[in-house]
Amino acid sequence: MSGGLESIAARFPHRAHLIRAAFSAHRREEYILSIPVLLAQTDGICKDSTDQYLFIKSGKKPSTAKYVERWAADSFRAALLSPLAQTSPISASEGERVEGSDALNRHTVLHGEDLDYGSKKNSLKAISLLNYIAHVVSDDGKKKP
Repeated sequence: MSGGLESIAARFPHRAHLIRAAFSAHRREEYILSIPVLLAQTDGICKDSTDQYLFIKSGKKPSTAKYVERWAADSFRAALLSPLAQTSPISASEGERVEGSDALNRHTVLHGEDLDYGSKKNSLKAISLLNYIAHVVSDDGKKKP
């Protein structure tokens, strides 16, 4: 995990102290601390890289769909970025969430609605999302079409 951490810290040095703290909390199995920080930094990195927040919608579509559309001519990049054009459980709004679902949802975590999110599985999901945004999306952000 430290290889991914150091790679992200090197790409986003102004966020490195926060990302290191989140990974440290994860290693200590303090998932209730790691998850909110990981989600917040993922959103910030997305904004830095695409000029769009990851968890904001425009109409019924994620605002990041606008960013994905700019890559339509590059089928490989468009395929890599296609998850950003879809609503997923982590970004689902109140009306889109499935009743009784235990899916990790950014809104319910950061607004104190979900009190049972602190699991290793959810922390790993947040780390995976951070890695995706930091490596796939940020690479694209440096080469905006």
